[in-house]
Amino acid sequence: MLLVAPGGAQAGGSCALGDFAPGNWPCADWRPYSDSSPFNTKIGAHPQVVSSSQEIVDRLNRGGHINSLVAGDPDRGGSPTFWSTPDDPLYRIECDSFGTGCSVSGMEVHIPKQAVPQGGYARLKACDGCTANNGDWDHDAHMTIVDQGSGWEYDFWAVQSKSDGTVVIGWGGRTRIDGDGLGSGGVAAGFGNLAGIIRAPEFVSGHIDHALTIAVPCVTGTVWPASGSAWGCAQHGMPTGNRLELGSRVQLQISDAALAKLPTWQRGIARALRDYGAYVNDTTGDESQWGASLESPGTYTDFGRADPATSATPSDDTGDYNHNGLRETWFYLSKRVDWSKLRVLAPCDPAAGCDEDPPVSSPPPEPAPSSQPSAATAPATSVRSTMRSRSAARASSRVRSAATRPHRAHRSRGVKARRLARARNHSRRAGLARHSASAQPAAVVASVGAG
Repeated sequence: MLLVAPGGAQAGGSCALGDFAPGNWPCADWRPYSDSSPFNTKIGAHPQVVSSSQEIVDRLNRGGHINSLVAGDPDRGGSPTFWSTPDDPLYRIECDSFGTGCSVSGMEVHIPKQAVPQGGYARLKACDGCTANNGDWDHDAHMTIVDQGSGWEYDFWAVQSKSDGTVVIGWGGRTRIDGDGLGSGGVAAGFGNLAGIIRAPEFVSGHIDHALTIAVPCVTGTVWPASGSAWGCAQHGMPTGNRLELGSRVQLQISDAALAKLPTWQRGIARALRDYGAYVNDTTGDESQWGASLESPGTYTDFGRADPATSATPSDDTGDYNHNGLRETWFYLSKRVDWSKLRVLAPCDPAAGCDEDPPVSSPPPEPAPSSQPSAATAPATSVRSTMRSRSAARASSRVRSAATRPHRAHRSRGVKARRLARARNHSRRAGLARHSASAQPAAVVASVGAG
């Protein structure tokens, strides 16, 4: 049994991988991956900043305010994480999208029988020409399995079934839980699903000792540490100037005095963004949608437990806005923090050495659409990420009003654009427009999950 014991005091649950189980989830001080992982490496005192940093940040903020985080409803949030042991049932992995097998095809992994993917199992969209080969699933249906016996993290996308000893997924990959967190296949960047996600114990305690990951409207290429690709801004029909790249790292500039004024849950996020930053792991396909992810309540609710994140205070709103009988607790990240104080850092691979000053030139312009990887020629991870990004863009153009969709649609957290469209409707219902721009931004939306 692999055991990894981090430093620091225990803060609810176990802090040693190998001991995790329902009711004994990782403590707030635990973090995935090695100390040398890019997600666990602090930003230096004088990092290199891209010359167009402020223009990129201004464009991001003009599109929409950073997304809110939502707890309590397993139809919201990022990927659920399940900590398996050799006592859990063994499943063979089958990938069935994009006409080729993913890197984990044919492997076997222990998965708890209660584990359900993000928003329930994926189904083909009800549209002409929708096929599994093109990745046309109705929602992301992410699932993260950490096999504590072997030390591998398995990252699944578009999980369609889990029965008779087989788990069928659209795409996926794996990365070592004690490694660098790279080279997987659950999100466009090729990061592990656990990379940069905000776990409930961290959220409540305000102790986040790692970088975050964020999804942004669109990207103009790929930089280290990302290894995949996503549809670029041109393919999304968006202007290409002053955009982030897949793998870009952003940092929040905020003082200790300003941090001290924030509620505990927000202070932990802001401090992590200052000390470690956030890496771009995926795209939303929507100009107004960007931000980090709070882990799915399904991590806990699939085992009949309450989502710990709901105990964070103060919350900003509650209600059953998904109309599924489950109460959501909303936390507005846009309040109290000046998000114009983000800055974009130059790509920096510690293994190759990193210069700190002067600023580098701005990122090159996005290549023409014809230069994007095709399903026939792109590497395995790029095939999945590119097609998923295209699928998200189609969903964004079709799904706009939660009020007009059938009840079943509310059960899907699914493709980010679909989930975030629901969030915008909630924002309007919650009456955010009554707040002035200086007191509280009007557009507050749900967390974007990776994938």
